[in-house]
Amino acid sequence: MFRNARCITFDLDDTLWPVAPVIEMAEQKLYDWLHKHHPKITAKYSHQALSQHRQHWCQTVPELAHDVTQLRWQHLVELAKEFNYGQELADQGLALFRQHRNQVTPFDTVEPVLSTLQKSYTIGAITNGNAQLENTPLAKYFKFSISAAQIGANKPSSSYSKLQPHRLMSSWSSSYMSVTLLKQTSSVPIELGVVRFGLIQHIEYGQVDKTHMRSFTV
Repeated sequence: MFRNARCITFDLDDTLWPVAPVIEMAEQKLYDWLHKHHPKITAKYSHQALSQHRQHWCQTVPELAHDVTQLRWQHLVELAKEFNYGQELADQGLALFRQHRNQVTPFDTVEPVLSTLQKSYTIGAITNGNAQLENTPLAKYFKFSISAAQIGANKPSSSYSKLQPHRLMSSWSSSYMSVTLLKQTSSVPIELGVVRFGLIQHIEYGQVDKTHMRSFTV
């Protein structure tokens, strides 16, 4: 399919599953938990108001924009301070949020595609989000996952050109290709025959040789 390719990496949110429904559900579960165990917060903030409060607060810490997990935890810490609760509110609240955030529902065509690609390629993920891939229904198809929090920057960033995928998979040969699938829109589902691959980076001996846009038919 891809000459000399060894690995295909995917984005996750809105590529392999719709992200809005799962985030909304996780935030509702967190709010319900706060209402039950930390009622002073929900007495002041409605669900919508608390979401707006978090969004406004996040704008004050742009240095954390690449780490959505740290942003959520730190916001919960700030709420705990405001209402004289302990830091365990942030720890427990984040754990609850992430538990539900991982309950994703893949698009119908995703598993057949991954199952087919898995036979010929190492499959990985590079994401700006904080889904814990190992706790999702698609875990069995992936060998590794790299987040923006690990890199220290959101995609797209020059920091990603410094990745050395061969260090992640010691069995790789010294010549390989890394293919990244850009985000799909909900109107263009991933399915065999119409997968559109973009941002093809041909890497030889650990050096990025060229970057260009191209579409392939799987």
